[in-house]
Amino acid sequence: MKYQLLAVTLTLLAILMLATATISGIVALTATPFLLYILGSALMRSVVPDLEVTRTLSESRVRPQERVAVTITIRNRGAAVRELTAVDHLPGGLVVVDGRPRVHSSLEAGAEITWSYSVTAGRGSYLFTGVTVTAAGDLPLRHDRLFVEAPDELVTLPDQRGLSRIPVAPRRTLVYSGTLPSRRGGEGTEFFDVAAVRAS
Repeated sequence: MKYQLLAVTLTLLAILMLATATISGIVALTATPFLLYILGSALMRSVVPDLEVTRTLSESRVRPQERVAVTITIRNRGAAVRELTAVDHLPGGLVVVDGRPRVHSSLEAGAEITWSYSVTAGRGSYLFTGVTVTAAGDLPLRHDRLFVEAPDELVTLPDQRGLSRIPVAPRRTLVYSGTLPSRRGGEGTEFFDVAAVRAS
């Protein structure tokens, strides 16, 4: 934005110098809209937005390369913002596979805007910090930029493959009792079985 203001100012100065050199009223009249534009941008109060940002992840614990939808909502708690650009700060290592982590729109007082995008990542932990918002008033040469915190965390865990049950059964038990059954009794004083005696 400041480069736009500099470009307009230099253009205005060039036109005024040309008008002075040629003593031409038409050239001076051409510079009038630029002059009014710059004066209006300088005199208008800057609009500092009062925004609330929330982020929602479709899943916070996923497998590597599993797609995760990131949804961001910005609610305007202050005056209307005629031009708003919001950019979500992505942790390093995330790959955007659908949508965009930024939005450009206007936002009336009390209104909200929501957009989504999808990411994938390898194994690890990824911390989201917040969203950078650039807001402009009626004249886009004046703008404000602020960072709104919206922390969140995405964790990708390693793949876990299910293993079939491994049968473990000793041939005989030992002195100490345990949780694995055996078909034969071992040495010791622990109770093992009752023998049935048939009456003759």
